[in-house]
Amino acid sequence: MANVPYPAHILSGQILSGVVDWAAMGPAGYQIGTAHDTIAAGDPVYQVRTGGRGYARAVATATGTMPAIGVAEAAAVSGASVRVIVSPGQVNVSGYNYSGHHGEDLWVPAVVGSPVTADPTTSGQYAQVIGFVVDTDSIYFRPGPMHQKGGGVW
Repeated sequence: MANVPYPAHILSGQILSGVVDWAAMGPAGYQIGTAHDTIAAGDPVYQVRTGGRGYARAVATATGTMPAIGVAEAAAVSGASVRVIVSPGQVNVSGYNYSGHHGEDLWVPAVVGSPVTADPTTSGQYAQVIGFVVDTDSIYFRPGPMHQKGGGVW
């Protein structure tokens, strides 16, 4: 784990055991794998553990798509290579459009897409802060713990 930009204990309680592939993490805090669906730049993703290392879009309404462990650096179609940012830091995506939301928390969305500024409110959905808005086209990615509405922290 010498190339990991932050110690593993920081992630304790924030991701499920065995989700992050530390050996595959690059020195800049990213992982490369296969997209398991069409992913847009900046979409929160979870790590898929079937058919090799892969990533798909995280969705707060679907148990098997959480927790988000990173955000896609660029768009990728299913089957293509995708680079996922997993280390905390600023992420710039021209399509974000968070005008008027500076400093607000960002959550995994209830439908596929970019992070949203409102947490899921429906009982049974999974809530996870993944960072905050820096400016219109930038976020600070910092995944937090996940919890189920009406349930406990994972």
